[in-house]
Amino acid sequence: MFNAAVKLCPVLNLNHDNGGWGLVVVGFLLAFGAADEEAPVCQILGTPEFPLLSKQGDVTIGGAFSIHSKITQPSLSFTDKPKHITCSSVNLREFRFAQTMIFAIEEINKSDFLLPNVSIGYRIYDNCGSTLSSMRAVMALMNGGDWSVGKSCSGQSAVHAIIGESESSSTIVLSRTTGPFNIPVISHSATCECLSSRKEYPSFFRTIASDLFQSQALAQLVKHFGWTWVGAVNSDSEYGNNGMAIFLAAAQEEGVCVEYTEKFHRAEPEKLMKVVEVIRKSSARVIVGFLAHVEMNNLLEQLSLHNITGRQFIGVEAWITADSLVTPTSFSVLGGSLGFAVQKANISGLNDFLIKEFWEREFKCKETNMGNTAACKENQDLIEHKYYDDDIQELRYSSNIYKAIYAVAHSLHSILKCSNRQRCDKTVKVTPWQVVESLKQVNFTIKNGDQVWFDSTGAAVARYEVLPVSVCSESCLPGTHKVLQKGKPVCCYDCKPCAEGEFSNTTGRPTEWSCMLRHTAFGITFVLCISCILGKTIVVLMAFKATLPDTPEPLICSRINFREFRFAQTMIFAIEEINNSSTLLPNVSIGYKVFDSCGSTLPSTRAVMGLMNGEEGTLRKTCGQSSVHAIIGASESSSTIVMLQISGIFQIPVISHFATCACLSNTNEYPSFFRTIPSDYYQSRALAKLVKHFGWTWIGAVRSDNDYGNNGMATFIAAARQQGVCIEYSEAISRTDPSEHVARVVRVIRGGSARVLVAFLAQGEMNVLLEEALNQNLTGLQWVGSESWITAGYLAIKRYSGILTGSLGFTIRKAKIPGLQDFLLQVNPSQNPQNKLLKEFWEATFGCTFQSNTHSQSQCSGSEKLENINNPFTDVSELRISNNVYKAVYAVAHAMHNVLKCTQSGENVNQSCVRKENLEPKQVVKYLQDVNFTLQSGESVSFDENGDPVATYELVNWQKNQAGNTVFVAVGSYDASLPNGKQFTMNKINITWADDSLKRPRSVCSDSCLPGFRQAVIKGKPICCFSCIACAAGEISNSNSRPTEWSCMLRHTVFGITFALCISCILAKTIAVVIAFKAKRPANTVTQCSALFQRTGVLSCTLLQVLRRTAMLLIADLILVFVLAVRGVKPVCQTYSTKELSQFSKAGDVNIGGIFSFHQNPISVDPAVQVNPGIMQCEGLDPGELQYAYTMMFAIEEINNSSELLPGVTLGYRIFDSCPSIPLSIRASLNLMNMYESGEGSCNKLSTVHAIIGETTSTSTIGIARTVGPFHIPVISHSATCACLSNRRDYPSFFRTIPSDIYQSKALAKLVKHFGWTWVGAIRTNSDYGNGGMATFLDAAEKEGICVEYSVAIYRTDPRKWFLEVVDIIKKSTSKVIVAFADGTDLDILIKELHAQNVTGLQWVGSEGWITYRYIASPVNYAVVQGAVGFAALNAHIPGLQEFLVNSRPSTIPGNEGLVELWETVFSCKLTAHAEDSVAACTGKESLRDTNSRFTDVSDASLLNNVYKATYALAHALHMLFTCQDGQGPFENNSCADRKNVKPWQVLHYLNQVNFTTKIGENVFFDEAGDPVARYALVNWQMDETGYILFETIGYYDASLPEGQQFEMKAGVEAIWAGKNTQVPRSVCSENCLPGTRRAIVKGKPICCFDCIICADGEFSNSASETAGFLAFTLALIVFLLGKITASTLLVYLKMCVLYSLNIFMLSDAVKCDKCPPEYKSNDERNNCDLKAIEFLTFRELMGILLVTFSVFGACLAMTIALIFFHYRQTPVVRANNSELSFLLLFSLTLCFLCSLTFIGRPSEWSCMLRHTAFGITFVLCISCVLGKTVVVLMAFKATLPGSNMMKWFGPAQQRLSVLAFTLIQVLICILWLTINPPFPFKNMKHYKEKIILECALGSPVGFWAVLGYIGLLAILCFVLAFLARKLPDNFNEAKFITFSMLIFCAVWITFIPAYVSSPGKFTVAVEIFAILASSYGMLFCIFLPKCYIILLKPENNTKKHLMGKITPRAL
Repeated sequence: MFNAAVKLCPVLNLNHDNGGWGLVVVGFLLAFGAADEEAPVCQILGTPEFPLLSKQGDVTIGGAFSIHSKITQPSLSFTDKPKHITCSSVNLREFRFAQTMIFAIEEINKSDFLLPNVSIGYRIYDNCGSTLSSMRAVMALMNGGDWSVGKSCSGQSAVHAIIGESESSSTIVLSRTTGPFNIPVISHSATCECLSSRKEYPSFFRTIASDLFQSQALAQLVKHFGWTWVGAVNSDSEYGNNGMAIFLAAAQEEGVCVEYTEKFHRAEPEKLMKVVEVIRKSSARVIVGFLAHVEMNNLLEQLSLHNITGRQFIGVEAWITADSLVTPTSFSVLGGSLGFAVQKANISGLNDFLIKEFWEREFKCKETNMGNTAACKENQDLIEHKYYDDDIQELRYSSNIYKAIYAVAHSLHSILKCSNRQRCDKTVKVTPWQVVESLKQVNFTIKNGDQVWFDSTGAAVARYEVLPVSVCSESCLPGTHKVLQKGKPVCCYDCKPCAEGEFSNTTGRPTEWSCMLRHTAFGITFVLCISCILGKTIVVLMAFKATLPDTPEPLICSRINFREFRFAQTMIFAIEEINNSSTLLPNVSIGYKVFDSCGSTLPSTRAVMGLMNGEEGTLRKTCGQSSVHAIIGASESSSTIVMLQISGIFQIPVISHFATCACLSNTNEYPSFFRTIPSDYYQSRALAKLVKHFGWTWIGAVRSDNDYGNNGMATFIAAARQQGVCIEYSEAISRTDPSEHVARVVRVIRGGSARVLVAFLAQGEMNVLLEEALNQNLTGLQWVGSESWITAGYLAIKRYSGILTGSLGFTIRKAKIPGLQDFLLQVNPSQNPQNKLLKEFWEATFGCTFQSNTHSQSQCSGSEKLENINNPFTDVSELRISNNVYKAVYAVAHAMHNVLKCTQSGENVNQSCVRKENLEPKQVVKYLQDVNFTLQSGESVSFDENGDPVATYELVNWQKNQAGNTVFVAVGSYDASLPNGKQFTMNKINITWADDSLKRPRSVCSDSCLPGFRQAVIKGKPICCFSCIACAAGEISNSNSRPTEWSCMLRHTVFGITFALCISCILAKTIAVVIAFKAKRPANTVTQCSALFQRTGVLSCTLLQVLRRTAMLLIADLILVFVLAVRGVKPVCQTYSTKELSQFSKAGDVNIGGIFSFHQNPISVDPAVQVNPGIMQCEGLDPGELQYAYTMMFAIEEINNSSELLPGVTLGYRIFDSCPSIPLSIRASLNLMNMYESGEGSCNKLSTVHAIIGETTSTSTIGIARTVGPFHIPVISHSATCACLSNRRDYPSFFRTIPSDIYQSKALAKLVKHFGWTWVGAIRTNSDYGNGGMATFLDAAEKEGICVEYSVAIYRTDPRKWFLEVVDIIKKSTSKVIVAFADGTDLDILIKELHAQNVTGLQWVGSEGWITYRYIASPVNYAVVQGAVGFAALNAHIPGLQEFLVNSRPSTIPGNEGLVELWETVFSCKLTAHAEDSVAACTGKESLRDTNSRFTDVSDASLLNNVYKATYALAHALHMLFTCQDGQGPFENNSCADRKNVKPWQVLHYLNQVNFTTKIGENVFFDEAGDPVARYALVNWQMDETGYILFETIGYYDASLPEGQQFEMKAGVEAIWAGKNTQVPRSVCSENCLPGTRRAIVKGKPICCFDCIICADGEFSNSASETAGFLAFTLALIVFLLGKITASTLLVYLKMCVLYSLNIFMLSDAVKCDKCPPEYKSNDERNNCDLKAIEFLTFRELMGILLVTFSVFGACLAMTIALIFFHYRQTPVVRANNSELSFLLLFSLTLCFLCSLTFIGRPSEWSCMLRHTAFGITFVLCISCVLGKTVVVLMAFKATLPGSNMMKWFGPAQQRLSVLAFTLIQVLICILWLTINPPFPFKNMKHYKEKIILECALGSPVGFWAVLGYIGLLAILCFVLAFLARKLPDNFNEAKFITFSMLIFCAVWITFIPAYVSSPGKFTVAVEIFAILASSYGMLFCIFLPKCYIILLKPENNTKKHLMGKITPRAL
């Protein structure tokens, strides 16, 4: 192996006076060394970086703290030299840490026991809380402060240890940089668990515990308080992401559910606002904040601003004890917060040191100039906090710093062999690696009693110091059970009532959710099923009709747009006018080519290609210029952007007349774009001011879903918020959206409370929206429109007038173009008979056709006149946009006029232009920027630096004229060039508002509060929505007296000036009096004060006050900034360690670096080494990585031989081996940035690379990108897929030619779901690549409903014991599918262990990191991963590459020996053989062509193609750089890069613009994150007959396609699965539940694991009926589509299917059982529902027969008695008892018996009404007769008394009338009952779950009980009267029999009431019938049976004498 030298060449500059940072250049210088070589030095770019605080000592400790917390991020455009990074805002907490470090060092220096004769120095740097600044600080710490020029590079690191940093992200950067040099880093606050990896951070220690313990403790804390529903927010950094990941895993184990997980960074305000909105809308009341101190402060500010309170915060140690967060405002948000903190400690003596000694020692200047001491200026911002001591009582992290310093001191004490007697041995040379080893052994106790030592990971022992309930769903009430909500965590559930026969404590009731769910689920799933069947049917039909043409059909456009056609004719008119001009381009004629873009981006692309290429269809050897010199158009922003992306590459100017998107003003992206219409930026702001002007603070917004609408609306919303306007809703539509979406948007508008609608719509979308608005009758809104549609004449029609009348909006100023109308009217197809567009226009205008074979339309003659046509083409009354076209053409003409140097000679106008045959478009671009002319109309035309014109608008109002037509009236104007406040002016014209009203509408969410009230923000609503609540006692509110900014300034200013004026007058008067008095004294020469003198005095005194107040107002807010220039000396740097050589190298004009992992296994160093460990060695050659290097070299050679790409420029390369290892990757990157130059003047030349290609692994690439990032050197990786690398904030110079893992992870989840695998295992590489990719996969899998049984991490350096544990986990698992997101080298170790234990038959799903990794594709491994599937980069064929590889030859030249090891291995020989070698020497005739090695195998060239593309991307970027035209460059002052001194940041600028196509047709470009388009091939591991493993492509994935079309299986290719199966394996935790069962979640397991339990009685689950039920319907649907049946017949089939398949909405494998419909019951198998039996009292059942028999018998008996009475009607018994009433009574009793028959049989609507009314009326009739008979008896006996004439008042007429009256009352009650709420048939399903009781519901219970009550009232009255008459003297007193009958009647009906209420089902009817029959029989027998007995059996008693009691009756 080679000797390597690592030379540190950083130069950093921190000017604390102005916060500037110097440029840093860091590098490795390489040389192949000999002992006698001169030690090289290197040249450093930039200025030195000096420490903030420093002191010399025998040993030095470095410190890095974020003493300033705010940093200005550098620009990423790279059009200028990167500016200095500025820092501001002192962080008192971090400043205290630095002070504590100095205190501990000074305390040790004074100690006699610890390092007695050794002094410790320190160098403390400020990193401003930035990773870039951290990198610069650590370089400065290692290099030291010796900046003098020297020759030797043999020095060591300037510091022996580094204390810091406070944040994990910065500490990771620091540790990765110092790691290769074994410099110990001890952090006091970095808690990220990732730092515990000794493999990546071998020299890292910390005096604070890892987040692993804190995260687990937080989860246990949350569980302890019973919070199962929480939100989570974390910093978007390693600290926050890793800590939150551990917390989420621990929370899941504890049964805690997380509603949301949001993250943001301090430099991302947009994400912060999104987090605030999520918190505001969430239902979780507990928030776990895993945030750094700065992020927490930012979040707290926004929560306070939005008044979001009432949340319980759980904090981490980073902020839970931060005093700066504790303010009165913040307490409303953070009050009651809980969290773990580092234990508090006491450091004696620190207080005194901080207050006095520190400032005297470190700041020897004074705050004021006294004597010879200089004033303190350089650290003025720190001195301001001299007396700050508020946090000394909270010494938590300061204690950790104190421990860290003492730990370093104890390790030095051990290394220097110090003792109390002999002191320390200063002759011992201390190196940092010795400190690392000694730190591992330290174990001591500090003076406060804390013990300090480090565990195996370098961490300290975990010790921490340590209620509104937050749940997703409340506990279910008794009688209900939990039902999981689909797609939600297990903590979210609905409470479902128990089924019949089941209970949970007590009977429950349906919940709100279950009631809503059952119907909505049925409806949605029903429609889903039918939609699927309909879709499949249509697909089948279309398959027979579909045809696939061989070539794509040309695009066909329809519906000519008259407005756009007028624009085209206006352009032609302007060109003809210029051609006829003698003053503009006099001898030059302008031609034109006009294309149709069809209003779409695809035709726009074809159009711009056609414009540039011209009409020449033949190929030429050379490529000429564009056929056009400028392009006018397009009308839409989206199409214009597409055109610019193509034409911009060729610098062809595009002047748009109507593209208003603000994005087009970006000259970096669109340098050749101009427009004659203002940008939407101005219009959007003008619209916001317009809305505010009219007092509308509550509005709705709708926009076009394209660049125009989205960008314009975004600007409007931002401006509206600044104006205090709130947006109720913001909707987007597109003309291609389905009608359902447009209808939804209109419904949102209708449902909104805002009365003003801002419509930022293109005309196409406006038309679609208006049509739907008409359908839904959307009127009454005040529309505010954008210029796109506000003056569209075709919208101003009566059809839309009801909607749009009164609309307001800004539009382009109206103009007149002389001669245009005549020109337009002369347009005729005869002008150009071959022009199809003219013919189409003519046909559309006149409704005729030029085709001769049509009969439906009239023939066009061409002689039709346009004068008679009124359409948008001929209408020139609104020449707004047409005038923009006119101006654009004239602008191009004026630019060409200047380009062609048209001159004027003499006095006569005789101009001529110098013709230029090679006029280039870019020249037109240059002169277009300077055009400034005036049209004939007086309008000035010019462009600003962005290509925009001056923004001027007219405010138009839609009003109706006298004819009722809509006209556009200008009511105001807007001019953006005027000062703010004067831009918006209104004309004195009345405005028409919505609904043609003259009164301005109001649109506010809440009206202003009256005096005495205050605003109270409504939770969850914008700030415009508030309630007005009365002020509390002792408070007032009156907006009129509220102080404002102006009133505050005015009150003091006016007071001072007026009082000064007043006092000046008094003073003048006083002086005048005094002088006058003195003037009168004798011999006094004083003259009297003149009036002028008095006025002058008053004015002078007053002016002095005015000037003083003015000065105070002007300078009150200024801050004095003192700038201290630091003079630096030219530095050099020193090397550390030994030289290192490249593997391959070649010199060139421009050098490209390469880093590849040629070896796979780093040789670990003994951790207990006692000597310098030197360079890490590697083993295990990987030929595939050599392929990457040779592909890079092949591409470079190909480019060097190209005459088109970089002609005259030679590319060189230097390629290093990274092993792969993070330290070696960083060393390689440093080597690439610098180069050793040996010999004389070794520092006079610096050779650096301009870009780096590599690395293969994400982890190593992260180290490289972070190392070279501060120097803006581009890194392009071919294989690093970690999603974290897309973060432009951390990796501003990173690009890649392979997609990010975020797409692959989501694709893998969709792949697993596609094959139905819901139970999988997961294995990942323990690196950034594996951890990040797996985290994304797990998130996507959860959304897809996939459960992960286990997730384990592996790494190649893990001990074999861990791999065996992983194998054991796999063996014990039940999942049959393993998703492996791993690196091939790591997975190879695991696969071999699995093979050793014969673990096969599992289905592997792989990531691109190993799925096509040929290194592991061996027969042994194939036995384990047979049939594996996974995504890989698309394969490609690179012509010439294989030939290049087989012709490769090794070199033994130092620095170019990369192929030697492969050559010697393949051919078993030695290139440099020695006599003692047993291996033969190589002959030189060996050839790789004769071998079959992996190095020459290019069958899988997917990653090789990525290297190839990366090399060409750099070449194209350099090509653009070298071909830049002077004066047209992208850099400062339009300059180009210095071709002789190209800077990497300049290459970086051009890389962002790369867009080219490779030889194989693949388009290469990078998005804003440096990523390419994500495309993958789905490959399958298969083995051919020879045993060779193939990576067969079986499908594709393209992330650029719409959702649902991204994944496609390759037709005709059969996949091989695990175990050589051709069937897709199954992998589920639990098999699907059979019909009749449902899932029951197993506690403690994922939702994919469940038991199947039988459905309860009355419930079912089954999908079989779906197939059976819809089979017939599907066939019917097909027949219907074929036209064989009608739609009505199809509907009948549908109804039949629904009846047949009642459970259509249920799926198999049911999550829950569904209740059968009420009319159905579940069968015994619980897989279907059977119709319940319907029960009612029938005539056929025994009970019915008996009741009918008794009823008929009673009726017959009554009629028989009536016949008897009729036959014996003359007998005394009959006559004595009122025979008329007797017959009526018998008739009513017959009806009573018969009415009971109406209660039997199936209840119907009529029978229900009849039975109760008939019963009520007949019984009242019956009782009325009995009552009449009773009264007759009483009256008869009363009448026998002397003088009584009672009978005359109760004769027969009165008796009949009483019966009728009593009966009519009941009839009236029944009529009211039947009218209001009559009885009706009702299916009673409550009493029995297995049958339905069909009965008559009462309808109105009041009516029923009124009927019964009335009957009861009459019965009681009758009973009372009969009871009173029972003892009257008579032998046959009828009263006693009536008494008995009424007694029986009342007893029956009183008993009836409880029996009726409690009897279920048909027995209720039977009870009622029984009561009717019993009471009827009672009256019949009691009243008539005794009489019949006398009539028939005792006729002798049937005499008058007997009845009168004149004979003594015998006893019977």
